[in-house]
Amino acid sequence: MGSECEKSSCCPNCATLLDGLCTRCSRKPAFVVIPARGGSKGLQGKNLMELEGIPMLVRAINAANEANEHIDKILVSSDDPDILVCANKHGARPITRPEELSQDSSAIAEAVVHAALHTYGDNPPPICIIIQPNVPIWKPGTVEKAVVMMSDGALTGVITAVKAKHPPEWLMKRNSKNMLDFYMGDGEGVGVNRQELDQPLFVDGQLVACMSSVLLKPFKVKPLCLCGPNIGVIEREEVYGTDVDDEWDFVKAEAFLRKMNGEA
Repeated sequence: MGSECEKSSCCPNCATLLDGLCTRCSRKPAFVVIPARGGSKGLQGKNLMELEGIPMLVRAINAANEANEHIDKILVSSDDPDILVCANKHGARPITRPEELSQDSSAIAEAVVHAALHTYGDNPPPICIIIQPNVPIWKPGTVEKAVVMMSDGALTGVITAVKAKHPPEWLMKRNSKNMLDFYMGDGEGVGVNRQELDQPLFVDGQLVACMSSVLLKPFKVKPLCLCGPNIGVIEREEVYGTDVDDEWDFVKAEAFLRKMNGEA
């Protein structure tokens, strides 16, 4: 090991990688939390549904395990005993989520904080990687790339994203008279051709990386707020942003995977 930064005892951003270890604490620099409730209004039990023979939860665990060199622990937070058993079977650490954090209105960040404190107290590895299993098609190397991007201290967060299908300038909303207004501005000068507009990115939610020091601050935050002001992006092809929220999403994801596996 090399010498530690003189600020290493107080500044998580000073943590850097050396031979896969964090120079601040001489352990792997990141941990993963996979929030996986049992309930879902759109598709009941979706986290354990099998896509091409592999449950979506297990796909998330496998993606994290690809970065094993950099990951201290993989935590699965759930209120569902079957999900917790599945997590343990596949090498993740099951964390029983309290009922008050398992409601439809519960914030993901609160469940992540609970899992982190339950496992590490107030001394987790400096980088937290949050993975949502309902975005189940993974590009190899995604988790490792997020850890490496975060490890030089220049970024306060990393997210996954895909190109948005439609520019926000094309979106409209109903006004108080039940007529349409442009979602952005008044519509004057909005380009008809996509090439005339900036290419927006859609945050697909598959992965959100943040600093543990921000995660454990004593206030409620939403996942993207955890990322701070300097956010890096891992942009992938559109298929990797497939979000499974209902039956048709599941069918689409399965069709994509079959095609990618050469079965279509």
